[in-house]
Amino acid sequence: MARHSVGISPTVSLISASALWAIATVISKKLLTSVPPITLLVLQLAPSVLLLWSLTILKGGPRPYWRSLAPVALIGLLNPGLAYTLSMLGLTRTTAGVATLLWAAEPVLIVALAWLLLREPVTRRLITLTVAAACGVLLVSVCW
Repeated sequence: MARHSVGISPTVSLISASALWAIATVISKKLLTSVPPITLLVLQLAPSVLLLWSLTILKGGPRPYWRSLAPVALIGLLNPGLAYTLSMLGLTRTTAGVATLLWAAEPVLIVALAWLLLREPVTRRLITLTVAAACGVLLVSVCW
């Protein structure tokens, strides 16, 4: 039996996250007409960082060593830092719908890089589903 930490099913959580991501993309596109992309990015990410550090401190768990934070900080600079910056800059030059279709290519790239760099096994089923998803994105992009 699956364990739910907050009483919400994983399916509901994932659908809710997708809906919130969609709403955020549309709102971001609208805000980019009056707010520069980098400013909007900082306004989106700063509250998240402040909240997460506040919760970490309030929870009273062990404090991380500053040396161990360097690799994590580098990951943060890559994603969300660079990835979100490029996304915001791209969103200023295209529609929210096209941007979302481009972001839909991310899972294909993750599967390919996980296989290439991490040597993670890629099953026939995963390849089939990944190709089907890529074809769906391609079909919608061409027909759009």
